[in-house]
Amino acid sequence: MAPWLRLSGIQPAEADYQVECEQSACGVDKVYMRTSDVHVVALDVKTGRVVWDEPLTEERGFTLTGGPLVAKGKVMIGTGGRVGGKNYIVALDAGTGKLAWRRGAPGGHDFR
Repeated sequence: MAPWLRLSGIQPAEADYQVECEQSACGVDKVYMRTSDVHVVALDVKTGRVVWDEPLTEERGFTLTGGPLVAKGKVMIGTGGRVGGKNYIVALDAGTGKLAWRRGAPGGHDFR
């Protein structure tokens, strides 16, 4: 089991989503990772506890195939899975997980 799962107390058999540990990003005091149900999760670096868990959309058909990027107080990630210009790049506040901005993907590309 991945160390962050062990520290957070999330048991893979009990979770209703899969935490993607191989593509994570580190901030000053948090580790940010995506989940298979299109959430971004922030874990406390010292304790492994979930600080925030933010869904990026309620719509079906989206995926997160790349890892997050942390810069200037934002956690950014691009969606995949949708065709025809419906994918987007999202920035969340690194401290709270609240949506800072959302932009359509250039040319309708997905970020795989």
